[in-house]
Amino acid sequence: MRLSRRSLCLRASASLLAALAPACARRKKSMTRYVSNGPVRLFVESFGADDAPAVVMIMGATASMNGWPAELCERIAAQGYRAIRFDHRDTGQSTSYPVGAPGYEAEDLAGDVLAVMDGFGLAKAHLVGMSLGAYLAQMIAVDHPVRVMSLTLIAAEPLGWDGDPLPHISGKFLAHFEKIESLDWSDRSQARDFLLGVARLSSGSRYPFD
Repeated sequence: MRLSRRSLCLRASASLLAALAPACARRKKSMTRYVSNGPVRLFVESFGADDAPAVVMIMGATASMNGWPAELCERIAAQGYRAIRFDHRDTGQSTSYPVGAPGYEAEDLAGDVLAVMDGFGLAKAHLVGMSLGAYLAQMIAVDHPVRVMSLTLIAAEPLGWDGDPLPHISGKFLAHFEKIESLDWSDRSQARDFLLGVARLSSGSRYPFD
C-alpha cells in the first residue's frame, strides 16, 4: 500500500516526537522551594533535570538570586546542567533580620551554600560566585574541597593570596559602599539609588550603562 506524502510526514513527526520524549521528560521548568539551615530559611530556585550535574550560583552582597537572570539559568540548564540560585539571608524571600543587627558572619553565609547543596542531596557541585559569592565559594573550596567540582569566580578578590600583587577593588567602588553606614534602607529612593550606583560601577566602561 502506497502512503501519501501527508501520511509519511505524520509518521515521521510521530517517530521524532517518540525519540525526543525521554529528553523532554528529563527537562523541567524552574522549581522553587525553601531549604533550612537551622532556623534560617533560604528561598531557592532550580532549573534543569534533577539528575544533571549541579551548578550552584552564589550572588554578591545585598543582591538576591535575581542577580542571576532567569534566562542565564535556563541556558545553563539547556546545556545539560542543573542551575540552582538562591536568596541570601536578608534578601528576597529568605530569612531577614532587624536592620543593623544581622547576627551572622561570612562563615554562616558559606554554611548556607552547603545547606542548599544538602537540601538538594548534592554531594558536590560546580560553584559560580559573584563578588561576595566568589569569596564564599573560595571558603567552601578551602574548607570542603571534596564538595567542589569546579570554581567560577566573577568580580572576585583572592582568598589568602600571598603572591604577586593583583588588581583590587577600585577606590570609587569602595567609596560608594561606604554609604551603607548612613543609608536608610527603609527609604525606597535611597535604596534604589545606592543599588543602581553599584550596578553602574560594576558595568565597566566599554559599553554605555543600560
